[in-house]
Amino acid sequence: MRGLTVLVCGLAWVALMAPWTGCEKSSSPKNESSSIEHRASIPIIPRGKVVATKSKGESTLVEIEARMPLSQAVTFYRRQLARENWSDLRVWKAQPGLWGLTARRGMFEITGRIKQLKQGTVSIGFERKVRKRADKVIPPVPKDVPILKDQITWRGPFFQASDGRAEIRGTSTHAVGPLRKTLVAALQLGGWTVKRGDGGPRVEAIQRLTRTLTPETRKGAARELQQKGWTVKLLKDGKTIDCERKLVYHLDEAAKSTRVRLILAYTELKPAQAKTAPGSRPTVVADAGAPRPRPPASANVVPLPKDLTLWPSKEPVLGVKRSEAMLHFSLEHPCDSPGSLLKEIRGILGKRGYRALSGGPTGVASIAGPSRSATLFKGKRAVVIIVNQESETCNIQLTLVRKGR
Repeated sequence: MRGLTVLVCGLAWVALMAPWTGCEKSSSPKNESSSIEHRASIPIIPRGKVVATKSKGESTLVEIEARMPLSQAVTFYRRQLARENWSDLRVWKAQPGLWGLTARRGMFEITGRIKQLKQGTVSIGFERKVRKRADKVIPPVPKDVPILKDQITWRGPFFQASDGRAEIRGTSTHAVGPLRKTLVAALQLGGWTVKRGDGGPRVEAIQRLTRTLTPETRKGAARELQQKGWTVKLLKDGKTIDCERKLVYHLDEAAKSTRVRLILAYTELKPAQAKTAPGSRPTVVADAGAPRPRPPASANVVPLPKDLTLWPSKEPVLGVKRSEAMLHFSLEHPCDSPGSLLKEIRGILGKRGYRALSGGPTGVASIAGPSRSATLFKGKRAVVIIVNQESETCNIQLTLVRKGR
């Protein structure tokens, strides 16, 4: 329980701190890749020692140890893998002293962890696997979101994008220019306003609406729009809500194809069921307009557990599976202050058996400014609650941590 407490307290502190990066001195990449040793296509950090290599079937494990700061090892692999054309590179801090890494290139995908050991030594582990081609998928999005299914082949799983949004990926045999023109025309036909640009790979489209409501209907209408993917702001008159909905497409040229990424709000994803034809592999099929009971089949998009559902709604709250032991969710709710909303959340979860650590008066970290946090426990699980003030609403972040076996 002590280890779990340290982890969740670290999560609360990291989540509340404003993102920042230190200045790093750039290094010349001249002849760097050619001079670096590799095992199973994985670069070995300079001054690093390979302590174990194991292969089984299509999987290869590589263990490395090096005497250096943790930050130096993380920076090396973030830069070097990008230099060596590994794509979909993602590096994240899982907990203090531990970083995770994923990337893929060609037929391979790698999963890594970089861990701080004692006496200034880091342990670096990688697993390289043969990447299995994902099943084709019809993105489970509303009907007015163009997917050009006759021109773009979409594949799961869905991914996390910035600002609590979802990313769906696909490929097309059409060139970037013609595909962009078709996409813009489809967006305009669906009532979207396409942001003017330089004709580059990014296509951004928005929808806006303004409504003047009574105080009695304002909260309900705002919540309904938020559940459909709208960002809602209350204007100064206290009666009018200004709403915006945004789609972003990235069209990147690749060898004989175009890579497509669609980024939209998680709340726009409509849960779907997998349908399997006799004798065939499961294929995810989604009716873009009809919600279903289960969330999309995905590697890292998961529904909020029932005992953490704060305010039941027709649509499930979807979040991100960061690891086998950690899930992250984000939602919005009207509030007068972060403190009062956090108190309400603690009351809801308290009735379901969540408790603060014994010996702590409230389990709440006192934070200066428009943010409040708390950490609650239930059995072998802990939930870190972060409440941030945003105009007339509050953003709530729930990070669920399961104690390792």
